[in-house]
Amino acid sequence: MPVFVLLLMGIFEMGLAVHNYLKVDGAAGAAVRALSVDGAAIDTDYVTMQTLRHGLSSFDVGNIEMIVIFEAESADAEMPAYCRSNPIPAGSPCNAYTPADFFLAFLDDTGAQTGHWGCGATARDRNWCPTGRQDALSDPGGPDYVGIYVRVDSPSVTGMVGPGRTFEVTHIARIEPAAN
Repeated sequence: MPVFVLLLMGIFEMGLAVHNYLKVDGAAGAAVRALSVDGAAIDTDYVTMQTLRHGLSSFDVGNIEMIVIFEAESADAEMPAYCRSNPIPAGSPCNAYTPADFFLAFLDDTGAQTGHWGCGATARDRNWCPTGRQDALSDPGGPDYVGIYVRVDSPSVTGMVGPGRTFEVTHIARIEPAAN
């Protein structure tokens, strides 16, 4: 009986881990599509973060360790190592976010920008400003490749099969070209 219970707990834990991975992977996929479509709009990173938040609505966002929006070299590139550093070097083509950024508004009650977003000196998206991204076919090299990286801690529920798992999900897409 103990072996059977341990086996059931292992199946439960693995099932929960796979469920959490698929939830994060799906949300990151939706977020990179929003990132690709919005391209170089001033609110691109805000919209991307809201898309990710929506995709993770039933997920404990407190388990999210890191979110990075970055410029990629190609569709199958890796996220640059400097995008993982804390803090990210100024001027690097990547913006790091935390779950707290999900709750920062783009506009205040009067319709004015809050300063949390929009590339200002203290804005969360100041490192790689969305308006500086290439989004036209006529741009040298064409539209930029953009990526989103999400690292999540998926804790063990029972503790019987270890402390949990850390998932890293990366999705990359090319910005949809704007009209020339």
